Amino acid sequence: MSFLPNNLKQRQNQRRRMQQQRSTNQEITRDQKIFFVLMMQLSLYFISTVLYAPTFAYDVITRYTVKSFERQAIEDFIASLSLSLIYLYPALSFFAFTLSSKSFRQELSKLYHLPFIFCLRKTQIEPIRT
Repeated sequence: MSFLPNNLKQRQNQRRRMQQQRSTNQEITRDQKIFFVLMMQLSLYFISTVLYAPTFAYDVITRYTVKSFERQAIEDFIASLSLSLIYLYPALSFFAFTLSSKSFRQELSKLYHLPFIFCLRKTQIEPIRT
């Protein structure tokens, strides 16, 4: 008779250990996903801002030197390119989140469907008749 309660307790302990292991694995995969998104954000930020500081420093150093028209055109092009990359960073981060995070895509699709739900709903407000 004592065999049955012992067996049940062992199975119960096994289930607890398996549930704890599953939750730990889920936390690890969640942490890995967050780390991946964070590293992608960091690399996009670095790529978009790496050109701006040297361009600005070069512009400050060579401000009072005489430059040819071609050199001024090249410097202006590089300066506008570096500034455009800085403004492009928010759009790149949006696409990075969209490509890398499944939960972000799901929430985004819910957000896109939200206006259609309100448009399809036909509610009429009528005065109360007494």
